[in-house]
Amino acid sequence: MDPEKTDILYTSNNFLQNKQISPFIKNKYKNFKASGLYTSEDKYIQEIKLDDENYLIISGFNISKIRQFIYYICCILSAQFIYLIFLWVPKWKVRFIFKRAPLDSCEWVAIENKYKETTLLKIKKEDHGNLIFSIYEGFQDIYEKFQNEGKKFENFYLRYVDYSYIRVIYSPEQQKFLPSYTWKDPHRMLSIEDISKGLTTHTKNIREVIFGKNIIDIQEKSVFRLLVNEILHYFYIFQIFSITLWMIDTYYYYASCILIITVISIIISLVQTKKNIRLFRLMSRYVTNVNVLRDGTWVNIPSLELVPGDIFDISDPELTILPCDSILLTGDCIINESSLTGESIPISKIFAPENAIKSLIEVETEVPKELSRHYLFCGTKIIQVRKSVKYHQGRALAMVAKTGFNTTKGILIRSMLSEKPLSFKFYQDSLRFVAFMAIIAICGFIINSIRFVQMGITWYLIILRSLDLITIIVPPALPATLIIQTNLAVSRLKKHKIYCTSPPKVNISGKIDVMCFDKTGTLTEEGFDVLGVKVVDDSTNRLGEIHNKAQSLSFYTSNYNNLDPTNKENAMLYAMATCHSLRLVKNKLVGDPLDLKMFGFTGWIYEENQENLTLDARFENTKNQDALEISDEQIISSIIKPKKDLQINDIKDSNFEVHYFTKI
Repeated sequence: MDPEKTDILYTSNNFLQNKQISPFIKNKYKNFKASGLYTSEDKYIQEIKLDDENYLIISGFNISKIRQFIYYICCILSAQFIYLIFLWVPKWKVRFIFKRAPLDSCEWVAIENKYKETTLLKIKKEDHGNLIFSIYEGFQDIYEKFQNEGKKFENFYLRYVDYSYIRVIYSPEQQKFLPSYTWKDPHRMLSIEDISKGLTTHTKNIREVIFGKNIIDIQEKSVFRLLVNEILHYFYIFQIFSITLWMIDTYYYYASCILIITVISIIISLVQTKKNIRLFRLMSRYVTNVNVLRDGTWVNIPSLELVPGDIFDISDPELTILPCDSILLTGDCIINESSLTGESIPISKIFAPENAIKSLIEVETEVPKELSRHYLFCGTKIIQVRKSVKYHQGRALAMVAKTGFNTTKGILIRSMLSEKPLSFKFYQDSLRFVAFMAIIAICGFIINSIRFVQMGITWYLIILRSLDLITIIVPPALPATLIIQTNLAVSRLKKHKIYCTSPPKVNISGKIDVMCFDKTGTLTEEGFDVLGVKVVDDSTNRLGEIHNKAQSLSFYTSNYNNLDPTNKENAMLYAMATCHSLRLVKNKLVGDPLDLKMFGFTGWIYEENQENLTLDARFENTKNQDALEISDEQIISSIIKPKKDLQINDIKDSNFEVHYFTKI
């Protein structure tokens, strides 16, 4: 594995000098001493880079039984107030209850993201039932060493955590946690013929333990759990405290009004949250049936059973949307990637050569542009497929590269679910205002208490009036009112088919005066045209005059054999006629608008050889006919010609110079 790519572990000095890591993590380990192959910091803590911007800091912990017992006693004596404090500030809970532990033996991990948000997770253990080298590449050598020394290598439990739909697995070989998408297929160095044999059921079961089911399934929290999470928010706790205080002080009517408003706001928030999660879940979840080569036999299975390394048939008429990220092994196809990119331009994909397959399997997150023409993205629509006659009864084959939330679509969904903390100045100023009012309330509480004592008022009345002062200065009805107004705004947006996954940001958007959208048809006009062509003049070494028509370039002659490829005008013609990614779908050219206009300017004709070929076009729910059959060794699928009255079938018997080109 390339250390420059993964950069999983910090050295001790780099780790402690990294300014992006919170003082909570630094202080926990700044006094560690180096020992053995890894420094102490490496044993207890590590960094995982998710991409260029996002990272996770993972630190190992175990529960201290004595501290846990003290924590329970404190919760009981404080009427669960300590529990709420630790719920709101999980870092304090880690400091109070847990003690540090090496990553290879810890039972809990504290994961901190780049926003300094800490999540405490218990490590899950799953009985794998296989030797460790069956999962981790390179462990075969260690296993053989154990055998030579007469030691027994036992089966093991797979240790992992699921954080924000990212599965992080502990590798005993590398002594660190690795995201599941960094796993490399041990068979990736095989030839296409060997890869095309597919997986066995045994191998599939092993890999399913690592990656889980191939489905982007958003967890839908129960109503009770959502209700508890909502009520335990510190604003609602303050409201409950205020309502209780007012009831004791016989403010029945006002307290009842605030209680009703609070209950209504909670119900509206729960209903809206439940609807948004359910809608988002329906949009992201997709399961279909696919033909997979399993144990040397083609079987039809649900797509959620796919694992990396599986070979499936993309020329299946029933398959219209790709269920996973995959690498095209044989054949070629046209894909609509608008669901990911927003562009409705069909993209042409061709089979990957062996060197490209090895490079694509090494890809962890972003696919390099030069390799994307062999890569099929999850959630994209299949428009046209042409089979290969070389492999598996003329099927177009693809190999599963990534599944579930590790796919490009899964990463997109995951980024939408990972809500960025509000950092707007308006929001921060609002919190400062509430904090400032709370300070004033505390000062008033102290001053009033002193005066009441001097006046000889009972302690019961002193506490009641002083606490009442706090509820007046810091308005407890404010959060409930904001929630009701926010949900009303979300409902109005929904009527216009605008869905909001983060209702709190509606308040921030209210500060916006002007919003501009650069969408085709609004600020920009759709479509463009070719004004003309300029060719370099050899005598002046400058661009010559503009040619507004192809005929003015002397492209057309009475004798096709007179076309001179060394002539700059003719060379320009060849470039404009062939250097594009256009494809013929339902007898209509599709592709990049620039390519369409450029090719249309030449006046040439694009035709596909129809001998022994039938067009496979799939749009929406339309079933395809027999897919086009091509050879991977020699693809001559399309013909470009300058004369409209020249038919493809006449080419064999003619002396015309006809230019073939291959989709590469």
